[in-house]
Amino acid sequence: MENFVNLHKVQLIKRQTVITCMSTLKKNMADEDAVSCLVIGTESADVLILDPEAFTILAKGKKLWTVYLPAPLVTMSLLDQKSHGFQTVMVGLANQVVHMYRDKNLVDVIRTQILKRTAVFEEKDTLLGPPVAQSIRLSVPKKTRLYVDQTLRERENAVGSTPHTLPQVQGISPTFKLTLHIQNTSAGRPSINLLVSFLYDQSLYAMKRAFFKAPMLVPGLNYPIETFVECLSDKGISDVIKVFVLREGQSMPLLTAHINMPVSEGLAAA
Repeated sequence: MENFVNLHKVQLIKRQTVITCMSTLKKNMADEDAVSCLVIGTESADVLILDPEAFTILAKGKKLWTVYLPAPLVTMSLLDQKSHGFQTVMVGLANQVVHMYRDKNLVDVIRTQILKRTAVFEEKDTLLGPPVAQSIRLSVPKKTRLYVDQTLRERENAVGSTPHTLPQVQGISPTFKLTLHIQNTSAGRPSINLLVSFLYDQSLYAMKRAFFKAPMLVPGLNYPIETFVECLSDKGISDVIKVFVLREGQSMPLLTAHINMPVSEGLAAA
């Protein structure tokens, strides 16, 4: 005994511990191929971060809080949704409950069910598409049926008479060429008696033709309508020109489009 005491009396007393878990932590950047540090958790409740080159301790963590669980811990995993900026720690417990934590705060509880290896899923659980109840025909009252039929007729007429338009502006000088491409998107019904009108600030722009009578629009064909717009301002500013497509005898436009005019480079440079 005396020999043992004389051998160890000059040595520092150390408390031996064991490693309970390990992970990695990016050292400088979050790239996938970046250098990582080894993170070690010990039974003595210490967290050690090791240098990947010298294998020395860079930092030593300390316990900030304690979370008491209602059942023994079985497993843990990190849930990281980078697209939503959401990160939680999922803790699986022995009572078939999963707790989700952000720091020490419990954000959600998920109750799970363990299935047998011989469990069989019904085929209807794997089918995609609308539910079966959606295909069951409803008994619609007579007045409701009249209202539905009228709504379908109004929608069909609206679709058949509403054109699709695509404006295009060309040019860099004070004079721009404005082309309005009009197309009838209905299945087989032509659009007739359509008018095209432009609304703009007359102190900024002058338009050669601001009102057109569109030709009969045959479905599927593209009808370009061209006009020229001259910028009258020398202050290098621009404005919006509004386009209205109307039917003859009606004040409510079928279609409205806004054209963001570019700044006249010629006037801006002058």
